Amino acid sequence: MKLEGKVAIVTGAGAGIGRASALCFAREGAKIAVIDINPQRAQNVVEEIRAKGGTANPYVCDVMMQDQVNDTVEQVRKDLGPIDILMNNAGGAIVAGEGQSFESCTPEFINRMIGVNLMGAIYFARAVVGEMKERRTGRILNLSSVRGIGGEKGVLYGTAKGAIISFTKGLAMRLAEYGITVNALAPGAINSRPAPGSQPNFVGRPGTCEEVAELALYLLTPEASFIIGQNIAIDGGRTLGCKGD
Repeated sequence: MKLEGKVAIVTGAGAGIGRASALCFAREGAKIAVIDINPQRAQNVVEEIRAKGGTANPYVCDVMMQDQVNDTVEQVRKDLGPIDILMNNAGGAIVAGEGQSFESCTPEFINRMIGVNLMGAIYFARAVVGEMKERRTGRILNLSSVRGIGGEKGVLYGTAKGAIISFTKGLAMRLAEYGITVNALAPGAINSRPAPGSQPNFVGRPGTCEEVAELALYLLTPEASFIIGQNIAIDGGRTLGCKGD
């Protein structure tokens, strides 16, 4: 198995790409810390993994709160062991207040959009990199978006995901000498997300969560050790440009 004995944190693992990734990594032998703000969703995924013979524990955490993140990471270490893998998946284009015009959006909306989609990844990375540097090994994978590459009408979401790409590159340069790789995946329309038709592509369908998870899996293996600081689009060709753009 490709991740035998590894300890992997997956944030936002209660649904969608996070759930599919947690199941995929567990299938390959990793011990999974299923992180979600919704305790029932986290528990459901843990039960799925355990039913298939895998190892997983649920953890409830608001990724926007550094203290909660630190406490959660420490508990994962106590429960499962040293952390080998961090997948910063938590995020979303839709948060409370979606639909406001840019000029009228509230500070609360701004803070939540940036917090969920950017700061959570920064906080979790801060909590694990010290240990990874000491052990001189580790994999960090961030979820960006094609909307962070080309921009979008939802200004703040695209801004946060664009910042994830820059964060990934900068952190990768700082950590490569310690044997730690940092990369990002930029999904296009995925079947767990609303309105997939709003992002046309050359394949003519949305991608699946499982397709993203399998690509994520490769980036976490030793075979991907030469891939450093990349933002890899998985979008059916969306970023090539489509008719009507």
